[in-house]
Amino acid sequence: MGVDAGLVSGLNISRARVVAIGTALSRVTGFIRTVTVLAALGAGLLGDAYNTANVLPNAVYDLLMGGVLSAVVVPLLAAARQEHDDEGLAYTQRLFTLSVVVLLVVTAASVLAAPLLVSAYAHGFRGDQYAVAVLWARLFLPQILFYGLGTLIGAILNTRGHFAAPAWAPVLNNLIVTGVAGVFLAVTSASPSPSSITPGLVGWIGWGTTAAVAAQTLVLLPALRASGFVVRARFDWLHTGLARTVRMSAWALVYVVVNQVGLLVVTNLATAAGRQAVQEHAGHDAGYTVYVNAYQLFQLPYAIVAVSVITVLLPALSQAAAAGRLGVVRGNVSRTLRLTGVVLVPAAGALVVLGPTLAVLLLGHGHMSTSSAAYLGLVLAAFALGLVPFAAFQVQIRALYALGDARSPALINAAATTLNIVLDLVAFTVLPAGYQVLGLALGYSASYLFALAGSTLALKGHLGLVDGHHILGTHLRLLAATVPAALAALAAVSLGAHLPFPPQGANMVVLGLAASLGAGLFWVASRHLHIQEVDTVVHLILRRPTTT
Repeated sequence: MGVDAGLVSGLNISRARVVAIGTALSRVTGFIRTVTVLAALGAGLLGDAYNTANVLPNAVYDLLMGGVLSAVVVPLLAAARQEHDDEGLAYTQRLFTLSVVVLLVVTAASVLAAPLLVSAYAHGFRGDQYAVAVLWARLFLPQILFYGLGTLIGAILNTRGHFAAPAWAPVLNNLIVTGVAGVFLAVTSASPSPSSITPGLVGWIGWGTTAAVAAQTLVLLPALRASGFVVRARFDWLHTGLARTVRMSAWALVYVVVNQVGLLVVTNLATAAGRQAVQEHAGHDAGYTVYVNAYQLFQLPYAIVAVSVITVLLPALSQAAAAGRLGVVRGNVSRTLRLTGVVLVPAAGALVVLGPTLAVLLLGHGHMSTSSAAYLGLVLAAFALGLVPFAAFQVQIRALYALGDARSPALINAAATTLNIVLDLVAFTVLPAGYQVLGLALGYSASYLFALAGSTLALKGHLGLVDGHHILGTHLRLLAATVPAALAALAAVSLGAHLPFPPQGANMVVLGLAASLGAGLFWVASRHLHIQEVDTVVHLILRRPTTT
């Protein structure tokens, strides 16, 4: 098999590699952060209070601004660089000024509304758990300002061809939070709870987490200066091209509002599931902390592979769409889906089979019990069933935004989120205490199968053809190559129960056998099935970087 030259030429390899390495390192350090925070706070009532409060800055930011910025700002900035004589400098300065003003207002209002936000997202919190969550929320909500600035600066850098700093900045965030949680773990002996944690330790975790987000944003400023962008306050917002931003943002806002409704439902159901698991002595923690950490782990393969490619591809995709080169758009979408599938399909198979083993080995430490870690791994496996549809949907909606269509993603997302909420309510009602969060993860995966079908039809409406036979054929052959690897991993898990080693030692042996046998069988199967994209991925990894 040869290497697909179209796949290689469709990407800037050096830039994609820089982003991939930075993203991989940020996800590795993020995983270490997750392990440390779980070990420090556990996955019980205190962990649920922390994670619920910590999701609020993201939720408010996404609802009022973040989803709009992340969805439409790169296409708009790319178009402005093409259409304006100053390469979009004045337009970008106006957008930057407007964003800062809105962010300051939103941040101040959110801090004041912290008790209402906690009640909305965790209606079941009571007593000390509610009090601790509100205090953490007040300390976390200033992150909204830094999240907004970081998103906007990252978009400006990407449209100017600077990709490294935004990809690497989260590493600093993760290292700071890891250090903060590590100190907390070192000074606490017994498992902490909402009633036993001291105000000083609440403040240590709260201010440390927010300082990490601030550092992640501030570290981008030297790169912004190096890109040639001059930060200047401009308040001449009328008749200057920002109306286009508002038009595109309206549908993007619908998309985000729907997402937040879904998050509101899931957070309340998951926190309620956690309290029921404690009350009915389920034997393991099974609340929002389990859900959100399984979700973060499920996104690791997507973030390292797909996000790296999308980040580099999106500015070029937006420029091609603005110039009317639909063939380039179609080809890049097809290449991205096939290229990322080479990693995501076998990764999904591995997480489905090895989720509990992996979680116990890596997360079952400190104040995180082995039984809770095993359950988290089971939830991770349920999320993994939707990994490929989730990633493909993200690629396709970015293509739709690049084509100037913000309406279709909003409507598709509304239908998919409605389906997800219905499935979640059914799962919460019919499943026993301790297993409701597993049902929430399965509902999430099922909803993205539906969303992918919708985005495919919408993209076909713009492009005529979406290279569906090629994309589907590649993924089916990747699935066929994954099956023997997954069976080998399953055999290794069965063997682990009979090994004469301590549990963690047996898990290490199981994962070592599963990785070596699975990778070998996948490679052999891919050769027999003539999956050209596998050769392309190997070529991209081994190819020597060139300066750009």
